[in-house]
Amino acid sequence: MADHQKRGWPAGSRMEMMNMPPVIDIDRCTHCGLCADMCSEDVFYGSQKKEVPVVSYPKECWHCNACVNVCPVEGAISLRIPLPMLVCYK
Repeated sequence: MADHQKRGWPAGSRMEMMNMPPVIDIDRCTHCGLCADMCSEDVFYGSQKKEVPVVSYPKECWHCNACVNVCPVEGAISLRIPLPMLVCYK
């Protein structure tokens, strides 16, 4: 099941495009919890150690990339940057 389907949003919908939280690759995640510890906005609130972090509050993500940078496994977590914010990243 696709990520947007788990949330109940149609693919390509406005809601899906507005909420672009971190995406965790379950196969690469080592369940260390560093991303949840690093997030200043508690996007991963309620995530347990030794389990794949859960994106509980996707609207709170500031797209700061802290979770991606702290992850010890390259590619285990990625951040989808909304189009209007790409100006800040260039």
